This record gives sequence, C-alpha cells and structure tokens, in this order.
Amino acid sequence: MMLTCAAFLALASVEPSRAALPAGLADERGALATGFGEVICEVDVRTTTVRCGDVQRSDRTTDAVLTSSLYVNYVFSNVQYDAAARLHSLDVKVQNKLGQAIGTPDGSNVTGVRLYIDRIWTIQGTGTVTAANMDDSLLVNGAHQPSWLYNESVAPGAVSSARTVRFNRPSTVQSFGFRVGVYTAFPAEQQVTLMPPATEPSWYEDDSSRATHPVWGPYLKRVAVVRFNEAATLSERQLAVAYVGGTVVGGRACSAEPMVRTTCSLRTTVRARSWAWQ
Repeated sequence: MMLTCAAFLALASVEPSRAALPAGLADERGALATGFGEVICEVDVRTTTVRCGDVQRSDRTTDAVLTSSLYVNYVFSNVQYDAAARLHSLDVKVQNKLGQAIGTPDGSNVTGVRLYIDRIWTIQGTGTVTAANMDDSLLVNGAHQPSWLYNESVAPGAVSSARTVRFNRPSTVQSFGFRVGVYTAFPAEQQVTLMPPATEPSWYEDDSSRATHPVWGPYLKRVAVVRFNEAATLSERQLAVAYVGGTVVGGRACSAEPMVRTTCSLRTTVRARSWAWQ
C-alpha cells in the first residue's frame, strides 16, 4: 500500500534576527479560529509593572518588557492607571518570529493582525477586571474574546505599531492576570493541507539540484525533509512551514510500514534560496 505522505516546499530567505483567517470575524472559509503565541501575563498595580511567561527581558531605556513565545514576541510598555476612570492601560506591540509575513494571506493583501485576550482573572484583591476598549470580539478557542486589530502586515522579524489595551479595574484589585494571543493570516495557511500533493517538481531529479556532502552523502540542494507526527493539527503544520518560510511545490508517496504508526505520516520537503549549512 502506498500513502501520499510527502510535500515539497520552497523556502524564502529568512530575516536574520528569526491557522487560517480570523473566523470569529468574517472567515470566508468558515473555520473556527485557533490562536497561537499565547502567553500568561500578570499586572502588578502597586508597581505598575507587567510580567508575562517564563522568558522575558526588560529595556531600561524605554521601560518596555519583551516576552517571547515560539512564533511571536510581545512588547509591553507605558503601563498606567487612571484612578478617576478606574482604567488600567498598557501599550502592546507584536514582533513576528515566523519566516513569513503575518497579517496577509498572500504577501500583498493586508488582512491585519488581531491581538486577543481569552481570560482575565483577579490575583490579589477582590472584584472583576474586564477589557475596556476592544475593537470587537473574536471567536477563538471556542468562545468570543475581546480583540484589538493591528491593521497592517508585519514582515519576518519586524515589530508592529503599538495598540493601547485598557482594562476596567476596581480599586479593590491589587494585581490581575490575563492570557494573550494572536490570530492572523499568513501565506503558508493557503498552501499547507493535511494531505500534501502527489506530484514532484520537474527539477527534483535534475543533476543541478543535487550535491554530495562529505559526511552525509548525496542530498538535494537547499532542501530539507520534515516528517509530521500523525497527531499534528493542520494549524500546527501550517505554522511549522511558515516558521521556516516554506512554500509548497509538490509531494511524494511513501510506503506504509506495518506496526509503525508514524512512519508514513506527513513528510515535508523544503526548497530554499538559502540554507544554513551551505
């Protein structure tokens, strides 16, 4: 038995530094939104500081705090509290860590990047904290969540403009937490499917496409092979391809091997204009 299990991808050059359209809004494909890059943050009212996740650093010159997830970074700054209005605010920028632009499904048309908060809770004190100035709600992770639109695309390694996020906070709350994530379009989601195409590009067998490494032996120039676990979701596969700046150019079948469940799961091949070890 033969299974279609390999996809061939073309890589764009990744900027040196480093699924699906927003369904809760007007997703043309009707898929439920699944966010990514989620981190948990805590705001300390007394010190007007914000801390997020396990990996973060501070810029003492700007008082900005950067926290990292696999696919995006968040830059928090200008944390303030308006006692009269009982509003707590902070500015948020999003840095793109993918190898493709975000906020665009094809690299040219801009659909924007959406920041969402899917949970807010009180850590110290009493009372309920809520989002105050969201643009609208986004149906993400199975529920409607407040969201803020960055009406722009963000290139690989680049940082978005800032959006001010405000919270209604009673004076009885000394600290509160929230979970933040992003939902956005990127080119790989338009090409990567659960099953890859069953064709190979014409250049695959060309002598000019092949070389020999002194240790590894023959290999395909500017090509890497990635095998997905069968449990990997479509969104996870799309993000993995976007992370390396991949573009689908074909696919290949492989033989099923009895008793090995993951051997013939999706295998992805990438063609690149640049590659780290060349």
